[in-house]
Amino acid sequence: MSKEKLLEQAEKYAKDGKLDKAIKELQKLVATDPLDMRVRLKVADYYVKKKEIPLALKTYQEVADFYAKENFHLKSIAVYKTILKLNPSIVEINEKLGDLYRQVGLDDDAVNQYYIVAGYYDNKGMTLQAAGFGSPSSCKLPGKQTNPSPNITRRPNCSPPERIARD
Repeated sequence: MSKEKLLEQAEKYAKDGKLDKAIKELQKLVATDPLDMRVRLKVADYYVKKKEIPLALKTYQEVADFYAKENFHLKSIAVYKTILKLNPSIVEINEKLGDLYRQVGLDDDAVNQYYIVAGYYDNKGMTLQAAGFGSPSSCKLPGKQTNPSPNITRRPNCSPPERIARD
């Protein structure tokens, strides 16, 4: 069966509420063309509709990691943000978002993501890891600022937090 026909069949199944069959059709496409991320995104979307969030997260992360590796940073950012909407407690995604935001020049957004990561490690008593991202009160980039918390005071004009290895 052609790719177009498989996509049409999957869409028909999905419209009829037969998400298992739709996913099965799309997985046939993934098997023949594992680099087609649009199909993988559709699979993840159907997992969300089925409320199979762990499978959706895994699939979304595979796509986001692929996009990041291939330097499609904005696509990767969009998919990572989708992951955080489904599960905001995956701190590793905040770290990846921070790194990507820095790569595309969105330093304020990067710093905000690093604050989230630092706060997570700090709350867990993991001070060495938290120090790798700077403390929430230690940094402010020039330009427009957004405070992730109204209780945070930032020192003016320091560079984004320097990260240390956490192995």
